[in-house]
Amino acid sequence: MHRLGMAHEPTAGRARALFITHDHRISQSQIHPFFYYRQEILSEFGWEFRQRNVARFMQAPTASDAADIVFVQPWFSIGADGVSRLLDAVDQRCRPSKVVFLDSYAPTDLRFASTVVDRVDVYVKKHVLRDRSRYKEAVLGDTLLTDYYARRYGLTLPPFECAVPEPFFSKLLVGPSFATYDWMMEILLSGKASSSAKEFDVHARLGSGGAPWYNSMRLEAEERVRGISGLKAVVGVGASKSQYISELQRSRICFSPFGYGEVAWRDYEAVVCGAALLKPDMAHCETNPNIFVPNETYVPVRWDFSDLEEKVRWLLSEPKECERISRNAFAVLHGYLASGSFLEHLAPALRLPA
Repeated sequence: MHRLGMAHEPTAGRARALFITHDHRISQSQIHPFFYYRQEILSEFGWEFRQRNVARFMQAPTASDAADIVFVQPWFSIGADGVSRLLDAVDQRCRPSKVVFLDSYAPTDLRFASTVVDRVDVYVKKHVLRDRSRYKEAVLGDTLLTDYYARRYGLTLPPFECAVPEPFFSKLLVGPSFATYDWMMEILLSGKASSSAKEFDVHARLGSGGAPWYNSMRLEAEERVRGISGLKAVVGVGASKSQYISELQRSRICFSPFGYGEVAWRDYEAVVCGAALLKPDMAHCETNPNIFVPNETYVPVRWDFSDLEEKVRWLLSEPKECERISRNAFAVLHGYLASGSFLEHLAPALRLPA
C-alpha cells in the first residue's frame, strides 16, 4: 500500500504529474490504481508523478510543485470557496497544461460544477445520475436520496438546486468506484472470490446515526431484516474489520442499503467476499464498471424496502441463482482490472495535451 508523499521525483526530461489528494481511505481508493499502473502510465502516456496532501500543498509551497498535469482531489467539506482557492494555487504554482478534478464524494450531486467548469479539463466522478437532466431538479437536502427519505420519514430539509452548466458534462468522466481499493483490487486481480462455506443467510451489519434521514433509513433497513422470520442474519454493530469480512465471506446474501450516496464500500466487499448483492434499485445511477445490472450482478429492492423479504426468500430458495449473480459481479470487476481497462477508461484524464 502506498503512502502520501512516497512517490519518487520524476526523472529529468519526462513529463511531470502532481497528485494533490485528500488523506482518507475513500479518497485513496480512487488514487490507488494510478500507483498500481504507474509503469504502464509512464510507458503509454509518458509521465511520472509525485503526490502531495491537499492541506500540506496549501500550507507549504515547494519548488517541485511545478507540473505538466495536475490531479486535484479535495474533500467536499472545503466548499466552493476552498476549491477555488486550491485551483488558484494550482494555477499560480504548478502552471499545468492540464488539470483533472478527482471527485471521490459519496453523493451523486455535482455541487462544484459551476465552480470548476472553466478551470478543469476533466472531472472524474465515481457515479452520477444516468439521466443528466435530473440535475436540474430541486430536491430537499442535496440529493435524490435526501429528498426521498426526508419525504418518507416526514423530515424537514432545506430545498436545494444544483445548477450544472451544460458545458460541464463534456468534461465529466464516470468511474471507477471502490473496486480499485488496494486489498479489494488484489483479490479481484487474483480471479478468485472467497469460497468459504455459507453459514449465514444475510449479512446486514448496518451502521446508523448521523443525519436524521440517514439514521431513519438505516434503522428501518435493519428492522426489515430482523422482521424476516426464520432468517439466519448477521446484524448489529461493533464487529472488527476482520470479523466483518469473515462473516461476509460466510454469508449467502449481502444486504447493502444506501449510505450517504448510492454506491457503498459494502457493495464491493460483497463481491470480493462471494456474497450476492441485494441493494435498493440503482437504475438511476451510472458507474463504470457496472455491477448494478438487475438480477445479473445484483438484485434490486424498492427504496422503501417493501419487497425486501420477497427478494431474500427468492434468493435463498434459488442457491444456484444466488451463486450465479455473485460470480457475474466478480467477473465484471475482474475483467475490468485484469484487462487493463482502467488505462483505456481513464485515457481522457491521463493523456497529456498535444
